[in-house]
Amino acid sequence: MNFINMSLEEVNKLKSQYGTLDPYDSKSILVNNVSQRVYPILMNFLREKNRDNLLPRYEISIIKNPSADCYGLGGGIVVIHSGLLDYLQSEDEIAIMIAHELAHEIQQHSYKKLNSSFMTQIGASLISGTISDEDRFKQLYLSAFGITSSAFGGMKFDKKDDLEADKLAMIIVSKAKYNPMALMAIVNKLEQLQGTGQKITFLQVHPYTRQKHEEIQKGLEKYYNQYYLPAIGQH
Repeated sequence: MNFINMSLEEVNKLKSQYGTLDPYDSKSILVNNVSQRVYPILMNFLREKNRDNLLPRYEISIIKNPSADCYGLGGGIVVIHSGLLDYLQSEDEIAIMIAHELAHEIQQHSYKKLNSSFMTQIGASLISGTISDEDRFKQLYLSAFGITSSAFGGMKFDKKDDLEADKLAMIIVSKAKYNPMALMAIVNKLEQLQGTGQKITFLQVHPYTRQKHEEIQKGLEKYYNQYYLPAIGQH
């Protein structure tokens, strides 16, 4: 049960089911431009800490799905629904979304959720004999990475993990000369969409509470001044 192989299997299923956005589409070009700036900054950050092994591969896949969503599959794979790009039209917003998912990856938050849930659920499934441990593992894998509403439900990131991902994402995008203030713009847009009845997996697995909004806002000014302004040559 290899995480990277499972991630590749899942992204290939999504590509087959929905198709992918044309690489010459203006939205694809926009995402590609962003990823080419974010990835080197992220890898430099990891090398400085001797942790570059945490991101063994890197792939951004844009799936032709009208829903506004984005999620990491593990193994350095981030899936963006084309519908999300109708709302996140600036490079700043796309950068913070990608960086947030990769931050969860390198901080191994999804793997922690997966391991914890797997150990809890596997005993019951083996005793009941209703499902193999490999099938159970796959279900938990999908739920941990926020891409299914299985019988276990979406496994939410806890507040601490999500704030850690926010903080690292803001540092990375700031160093890449993207405005970290875009984070709150994204959250506000997705919450408005969810208010119309649209199911947003990103919001279901990322606990954006009012208290968390306030904590993000406090951190934004710090990262904006400490990383973004120096990166663009303003002090």
